[in-house]
Amino acid sequence: PAAYDDIVGLHLTLLFAWTLARLVFNHALDFAHFGRHHDRREGEAMEDGSHNGKFGKLHSVHTAALARHLIACRRACEGDLDLFLVLTIIGERTFTPRNVPDDMSFADFRDGTVKSVTPAAINLQSIADYSGIPRETVRRKIEVLIAKGWVERNERRHVTATDAANSSLLQLTESAVRYLRETQAALQAYGPI
Repeated sequence: PAAYDDIVGLHLTLLFAWTLARLVFNHALDFAHFGRHHDRREGEAMEDGSHNGKFGKLHSVHTAALARHLIACRRACEGDLDLFLVLTIIGERTFTPRNVPDDMSFADFRDGTVKSVTPAAINLQSIADYSGIPRETVRRKIEVLIAKGWVERNERRHVTATDAANSSLLQLTESAVRYLRETQAALQAYGPI
């Protein structure tokens, strides 16, 4: 049950943080084309009026909340943010938004199991391609995650997160919830981007 909570917490936190950070720095991930970018190119200014006059406040609150959460992520992964990123990518594919029941409550999520949803396949090469982390580094990170019991690998070499990840990373899920609440409050206070 706890691993399920952490996997979704990790997924939601990183997905939201990644998306918002990419928007802030003038580009976003195109989730329909794994790893490709929307029309905006890196370095292209957001001069289309898509942000409001309180962008500075929103950016500073987000940056502070993200920094606190990334520190928690780093601690949970013994100082290894690449390990966290690999686990998060595996978690996102284990518990994809399209496979999550629309009516799943936080309690359902917390008390459930990753086995309640059908994972999307992901392997070492896909993680390396998506993240930009070298393939050999991803391989080593996956081995560490398997040794911790946080990830399983099947006969087709696809990896999925486990329920054990949640129980081990409960404090990280709590950090993710704090991050999301702080970011949500900032968006409510300072308006949309």
